[in-house]
Amino acid sequence: MHKQSILIVLLSIFLSINALGQELTVLGFRPTSEIMHVPIQRADANNEICAMIRVLLPVSGVTFEGQTVGDSPYNGSEYRVYMTRGTKMLKVNCPGHYPLMVDFRDYGINALEGKRIYELKLKAQSFVQPQAADPGANYLILNVQPAQGVSVKVDGTSQIVDGGTVSVYLKYGRHTYHVESDGYAPEDGTVEIGPAGKTVKEVRLQSVMATLTVSPETPGCAVYVNDRLKGTGTWGGQLPAG
Repeated sequence: MHKQSILIVLLSIFLSINALGQELTVLGFRPTSEIMHVPIQRADANNEICAMIRVLLPVSGVTFEGQTVGDSPYNGSEYRVYMTRGTKMLKVNCPGHYPLMVDFRDYGINALEGKRIYELKLKAQSFVQPQAADPGANYLILNVQPAQGVSVKVDGTSQIVDGGTVSVYLKYGRHTYHVESDGYAPEDGTVEIGPAGKTVKEVRLQSVMATLTVSPETPGCAVYVNDRLKGTGTWGGQLPAG
């Protein structure tokens, strides 16, 4: 009876260790062409702009160690990890998995550059369907017009707009987006993310600007709009509603 109890305890310990012994896998690490706009920048203790790593891993509770700066915001599909310029490694602690040390030099990057955005794509073994090695997430691509001066949020989180395109890695399921720009009617919508390739959505905001043309009968008249001189003679332009 005593031996059986010992065997049961040892078996329980073995199963617990095995359950906690999954391994994270690096699917890729690369610099991106995304522009780090001011709202998402973060400075280190020397007031230098940090590098940012978008860690694509749809698992909550992940923590990071190394030359990180501040917290690492999580939007349900990816983490934003800020690190000081010159950093060469990042340690990833994922629940139920062995800690993973990512050496950037293994992927052709000697050190992180400040004010640069990188993408680290990871696969958590315990969250993958064995038959398909499915990470449980996929990309949403939003192509928005106008391409400049536009603000985009996905599930309430502000996104980077690069040349009118937003790319975000999301868990499978339904997600919301909100797009707005001065002089245009905002647009809200939902998209469904699944395993069958990237989801691409075209969003074209409708202008709410009115076109006004002023043609005085007397030549050489000065034309003012809202007490501002617009020109002399005939003038035409766009104005917001009101």
